[in-house]
Amino acid sequence: MTGQAAVEALSGEELRERIYQVLNHEYPPFRELILPIEVEVNDDGVVVLRGWVRTPSMKHMATMLTEEVPGVRRVQNELFVDDALERAVASALEQEPSLEDDFPGIKVDVLAGIVTLWGEVTSEVERQKAEEIAQQVTGVRKVINDLRVRNEG
Repeated sequence: MTGQAAVEALSGEELRERIYQVLNHEYPPFRELILPIEVEVNDDGVVVLRGWVRTPSMKHMATMLTEEVPGVRRVQNELFVDDALERAVASALEQEPSLEDDFPGIKVDVLAGIVTLWGEVTSEVERQKAEEIAQQVTGVRKVINDLRVRNEG
């Protein structure tokens, strides 16, 4: 049996396990992720990566390492990057006219797709609006709204 024939004999589950091993052993930062990268293997050897990573370089590394696993024909990387999500949420908040006066006081942190909003806004309505806007950004799993309403005294 040639190497390629042996590779083709791997089940999707076996290929997924090999990919998990490579991701977790070849690049230690993946072991520190809050949520593991989800790996889906299609019958045609196409691997789909889903989840959240901290940086663009981690996303790129996931693709590179997965492509090197024998039996993988193509990688479809659908990972979200926390850094990019943070910028996307901040941009969405900045573009909302009703939050124009509050935006500089709204801070955004993202970890594993969970957005934390903190700082001060001028009203409860604006506090809720900020949460709604953040929740609508693609890739956001959850919003923790720690915004405080500024005292007007």
